Amino acid sequence: MLKKINLPSKRREGGEKPPEPDLTPIMSLMVVLIPVLLQVAQLSDIALLEYKPPAEAADDSGGGGGGDDEENTDEEKNLKLDLLVNLHEDGVIQVSMYNKLDLGEHFFEIPAAPNGNYNFRILNDSLYSIKTREVGEPTGIDSVLNEETQKYETFKTYRVEDGRQVKITALGKTPFQSIVDIMDVCRFKLGDESKELFPLTELRQFQ
Repeated sequence: MLKKINLPSKRREGGEKPPEPDLTPIMSLMVVLIPVLLQVAQLSDIALLEYKPPAEAADDSGGGGGGDDEENTDEEKNLKLDLLVNLHEDGVIQVSMYNKLDLGEHFFEIPAAPNGNYNFRILNDSLYSIKTREVGEPTGIDSVLNEETQKYETFKTYRVEDGRQVKITALGKTPFQSIVDIMDVCRFKLGDESKELFPLTELRQFQ
């Protein structure tokens, strides 16, 4: 009588195949994460503005006239004011231009008001003077695409590259409302919002 021999199945010979991983949650996460990372990268690029010193006067010693004029024009386009407003906890405000740190025309201090707060009026008058003296009248009009509204917004351009921008620094314990008030003071001349000062405020180095 023949005996039935049970052969091992192919599954036992090859072993059980591991289940395929479900990549759907990971793909969904990447779809959300990639746009966020792109936005953060763009903000970092805006925050880290490269500093370029003001263009030096052209050398008067000889040289071709046409080439020098073109170089001067390029230097004027790259000229940066690098306006900085530094808030002290004792109410003193330091204002710096062209990255200067020595007291003078391009670096000065505004004492605190009699009540100990920041002197917004003097700061606003000083910024208006800087806008008139260092930035000057608009040289043209440019436009940029607003990513939220998908519409182009126009703005004035000046002889300095950052003629609408001011950087603000303060100690970490500075009241947030004081910082907001300083930002408002930097945007327009008090009492006349038709006179634009430095509406693009950038917060820096809060310690």
